[in-house]
Amino acid sequence: MQIKFIFTKKSENLFNKLDNIYKERIFDKLKYIKKQDNIFDYIKNLENMLPATHRIRVWKLRLICKKENNNFIIINLWNRGDIYK
Repeated sequence: MQIKFIFTKKSENLFNKLDNIYKERIFDKLKYIKKQDNIFDYIKNLENMLPATHRIRVWKLRLICKKENNNFIIINLWNRGDIYK
């Protein structure tokens, strides 16, 4: 399955505020996921967080996504402990 990760304007702004080490880790993780046979070993379901449907853990960060067809729209990203508040 060919998937795409697309940043919203909000998530892109948050991404741009991150240190380069975080940016690099996010890109590395997304590239790694795209190469896997079963991407859902790395992309977990979210419940009761609409419009978000999935989450991805990247080191100390959490990416919150919405699945649309074969695309994952990254709608938010932040520290793992603070993102759900």
